[in-house]
Amino acid sequence: MGPVAVVEARRQLAELIELVEDRANRVTSLFLNHHTHNDAARRELLDFLAALEVGLSTGSRAS
Repeated sequence: MGPVAVVEARRQLAELIELVEDRANRVTSLFLNHHTHNDAARRELLDFLAALEVGLSTGSRAS
């Protein structure tokens, strides 16, 4: 994965995290509706996405 792809992946991930964090947004994704049916599930998904972002940022610094 090249640096440009990592930057784009991190941008998209940031948008997804913002969407999941903001309950005011009506989420139309079947995946998100299924996996974030309560606050605990939403927090678990956000924790996973945060860990993914850390991995992407670490990988982009190593390149």
